[in-house]
Amino acid sequence: MPVRIYDELHGFVELSELEQRLVDTLVFQRLRRIRQLSAAFLAYPGAVHTRFSHSLGAMHLAGRIAGRLAKEGLVPGDDVELLRVAALLHDVGHPPMSHTIEMYYKRRFSEGAHERLSYEIIVGDPEVSEILSGSPFTPREVADLVVGRHSNHAYSMLISSDLDVDRLDYLLRDAKHTGVAYGMIDLERIVSTLTMSGDNLALEVKGISALDSFYVARLHMYQAVYYHKTITGFELLLERIYELLVEELGFHRLRTVEGLVKMVRSGEFAYWDDVWLLHLIKEAAQGRLDVGSETRRLADSFLRRRAPQLVVDSSKLSWAEPETVSRGMLEEVREELERSSQEGDLVILDVVPVVRASRSVRVLVDGELVDPSILEFSLLRFMPRSFIVARVYRA
Repeated sequence: MPVRIYDELHGFVELSELEQRLVDTLVFQRLRRIRQLSAAFLAYPGAVHTRFSHSLGAMHLAGRIAGRLAKEGLVPGDDVELLRVAALLHDVGHPPMSHTIEMYYKRRFSEGAHERLSYEIIVGDPEVSEILSGSPFTPREVADLVVGRHSNHAYSMLISSDLDVDRLDYLLRDAKHTGVAYGMIDLERIVSTLTMSGDNLALEVKGISALDSFYVARLHMYQAVYYHKTITGFELLLERIYELLVEELGFHRLRTVEGLVKMVRSGEFAYWDDVWLLHLIKEAAQGRLDVGSETRRLADSFLRRRAPQLVVDSSKLSWAEPETVSRGMLEEVREELERSSQEGDLVILDVVPVVRASRSVRVLVDGELVDPSILEFSLLRFMPRSFIVARVYRA
């Protein structure tokens, strides 16, 4: 008998027996202890929702979209469960405090930790892999879908693209919990107009206004929440504290993504969460850990909500594709940041994609797949493609 969980966005979310077993695993329950928006609660007190509820929401949306496509004969009925399970597990590898701690690994190894770790958990966690091995699909098939390597390109796009179930859920959920009204999107129109054309996920042309509002909402959420000046300062502070704790306490496995993979295989990963990190920060602030004075000072600042001072903000919008933002532009910004920063300052220089032609869902116009950004009746023609975040903070 299906289990029903009440979600604040989607109402009752039903779980099949397979999905319920996956949710009950230790490594998935860990997501209850991972904040969706990291340190955003220090600016928006309501932003304490978790990766657990977001994962259920993404699964629900994948089921709604795939279920409708199955009724229209565009997706085999047996694949609906595959897509739901992939959406359910897509964030299972997130580090503590979500993207904040992930940046520690991205800056050092140029790879996103959570996609790699989600893959390793699906194929290597004893509980998860055993449950999936007894299902109609293999752990590797689910893992390939989660990281965008499934043989069916449309399936991969539904789980990971510019307009996927992950973004459809988190934009609405994050807007609700922060109270940022312009993060709202026309979810029902998008869900009802997504379709498939060959091996591609596409949007019927009547959904173009909803697509425009989706990208506008995403840009506003970047500015008001995801790269909010105060939140970004606290996230840089948190990343610096994590770096110091890892080095000074000798957490060798936490220094590399490969070390984290070993934690997945040993079962330790299920206990690596926000509670663990915040406990260390509290212990460091009280002088109960063998760490340096900088670590104690920064930990105390975080707990007292003493935000780093914003010294320079050279952030700007760019109409160039994120992948092709000119090197000259970045060098100019980087030089400005270097001139303004001192030793120990917290610096961020990031190119954030707003609209990416290479990953955007195509619009179906008279049977042809069209890039929405070239349509005369779409606002995407005029939207910036990138948000360059360039700031110096002094802790």
